[in-house]
Amino acid sequence: MGEHSAKFYLRHAGGGCDLILKRGCLANLRSFTDTQNRKVAVITGAGTPEALAGRVLAQCKNGSVCRLPAGEKGRGMAGVQFVLEALCRQGLAQGDLAVALGGRNVQGVAGLAAAIYQGGIELAACPSTAQAQLCACGGELLGVELARPGCRAGVYKAPALIMVDPALPETEPAARRAAGYAWALQIALTCDPKLLALLEAAEPDYDEILWRTLQNKKHLMDQNPAQRATVLECGMPLARALWQLYGCRGRRTKGLLPGECLVLALEGVTMDKALLHRLRALCRALGLPARAVWNRSRVLEALLDEAAWQGGALESVQITGLGCWQACRLQPNEIRQRLQPKTPEEK
Repeated sequence: MGEHSAKFYLRHAGGGCDLILKRGCLANLRSFTDTQNRKVAVITGAGTPEALAGRVLAQCKNGSVCRLPAGEKGRGMAGVQFVLEALCRQGLAQGDLAVALGGRNVQGVAGLAAAIYQGGIELAACPSTAQAQLCACGGELLGVELARPGCRAGVYKAPALIMVDPALPETEPAARRAAGYAWALQIALTCDPKLLALLEAAEPDYDEILWRTLQNKKHLMDQNPAQRATVLECGMPLARALWQLYGCRGRRTKGLLPGECLVLALEGVTMDKALLHRLRALCRALGLPARAVWNRSRVLEALLDEAAWQGGALESVQITGLGCWQACRLQPNEIRQRLQPKTPEEK
């Protein structure tokens, strides 16, 4: 196992913060931020193991847990409201600490709640899933998705600290952990051929993949923040449309995971045939969908809707070769040409 220990400073539009990458670092949170002389609220999700929250509480003199409810009540603005009310009941004030311990939804909900509660309290982001850890390199909006694909409510504000413990995703169901690799795939296809080779290994080394993905994101942020934002948008318009239509969200108990939506979208924007064949082979090896038949008319409608509020054109990134990409603005007629139903069954 390529175990890595690293500490680096992340710069982005909302400020900057330290990111700690080390196995077992969650059990040593008190060494990086004050958990003894202030109130600490540990915000977790319905699927976050209670034992993880216990590791944080054991380091606090005055700690409490806020567990988001399952389903839509724990997502979006409903989830933010739930956390705000919990922070109020627990009596947190400016100078106190919120710890976001969970997956991507917990990070967004807790991050936005901490940013606006009492004018803002300190946040320690502790992602516990593969998806959340591979997306943990800062610079992103702290916020939540709204009903319309691509619309978000949030703020650009850096957490005080990001703690990435590669051991935590080991408690995840295998399918969800595999789907989390989609965010490493996005970086591999656009920036790093060696990362793609790591993902193609017979037994992918998660620690090495995580370290390399975060290093790539940090390099993009340091060198060219605008380019980083473009790279991280690769595949996302189509992924958002698929998530809206087919994601296991709300009352849907079956459907695609967020990472599965992204890998299908990455296949859709990969123009190089040899690379597309390689990508599909990797998806099959990881247990991710390599092909999908979807209702092209409904997906087209969702993409056109996103294009409408973006000013009439859709911001897109095409993968032209391994490590090569091209940003473009697709006009409605171009979107229709690419997604026009090819057979009656696809309508």
